[in-house]
Amino acid sequence: MLFKSLVITIIMLSFFLSLNAAKYIDQHLYFDIFIGEAQYLQLKSESYFYLNSPSDSTYITFPEVLQINYDGNESQPSVWVNGNFYNLPITIASDKPIEFNGYKYNGMFLLTATKENKIKLINNVEMEDYIAGVIPYEIGVEAPYEALKAQAVAARSHTVKQLLNSKHSNDGYDLCNTTHCQVYNGLTRQTERTYRAAIETTNEILIFENEVVDAVYHSCCGGSTEDAKDLWGSSRNYLIHTKDSRNNESIYCSLGGKYINWYKSAFQWSSKVSKNDIKNKLSIGNIQNIQIQKRGKSGRILTIKVNGSLASKTIKNELEIRKLFNNAKSSNFVLQDKGSYYLLNGYGTGHGVGMCQIGAIVQAYLGFSYEDILLFYYNGTKISDEWLLNNFKIK
Repeated sequence: MLFKSLVITIIMLSFFLSLNAAKYIDQHLYFDIFIGEAQYLQLKSESYFYLNSPSDSTYITFPEVLQINYDGNESQPSVWVNGNFYNLPITIASDKPIEFNGYKYNGMFLLTATKENKIKLINNVEMEDYIAGVIPYEIGVEAPYEALKAQAVAARSHTVKQLLNSKHSNDGYDLCNTTHCQVYNGLTRQTERTYRAAIETTNEILIFENEVVDAVYHSCCGGSTEDAKDLWGSSRNYLIHTKDSRNNESIYCSLGGKYINWYKSAFQWSSKVSKNDIKNKLSIGNIQNIQIQKRGKSGRILTIKVNGSLASKTIKNELEIRKLFNNAKSSNFVLQDKGSYYLLNGYGTGHGVGMCQIGAIVQAYLGFSYEDILLFYYNGTKISDEWLLNNFKIK
């Protein structure tokens, strides 16, 4: 009964909150994560559902499975829930996790309408539940515990920075559940260790000169991290080029294969890209040659010129360069012209800015703490857990 009262209270509160603005409830930060959209949804729980809509000021109880269909009413977006008609938006909660498309989530679900006459499904979740749902997908459940904690703090810092920047303010939610924000799939793949890593670092984020750090991260730097100013044009003194070693030790991320075999191919790799593939993407005629015009401090290619029989094209975006070469693991590679194709010999995986996740994993195996790891990759920062009530405002 106590939990039912809490569920009802939260449902009632939700209608006074903006659907795309993070808010405090009992000194906890809640925000909205886009999960998916469709004209038909099925939600499951091992307990009863509680539903609230604008026309009903009290909760309505439903059984363990909800069949939800979009009604298609243009004047007032609405849905059918197990044969009952409700205007959108509605809020759905349960005292057990809610399952959608095979993934289970804590928190509530908010249902709104899209411009394409579909149901938009949004998970309203508390910060630490969200971080616990990010860790398994961003660094993996097999990482040593101090690396999991480092990931928790980095992910939390990145989350707060995105909330402050209102990344999806025009979309009706705060964050998405893909790599555009951070990969989040609720309780799926969580373990006791990944959940504990979030809880034991509760509220901890990185601060630089009294501002929240945008603690971006990547899979493997390939020897050294990249400078954010060189890569993205925005100067951030805590995201600078850093060699992935201390005191002339071995490169940390190069040692990953000692612990998990596939890390070897994240650090050093090769691939083939046909000239016809490049030709079809750029439409500049037959590929004659490629000139690498600028590299960053980590070795990543920042500017490249492709010369064809009909025209030339210059690409100045690291991600677009990777896409050109069939989604290369990174742009830190050397090209070899093999006639009909190019051979890429490369290092690292991802953009290379911020924390190198495999480097963090190796450091944890070597005995470094999560504080050591974070302060190594985010230059001049400090870890704080006092921001939530004292220094942080979300309007």
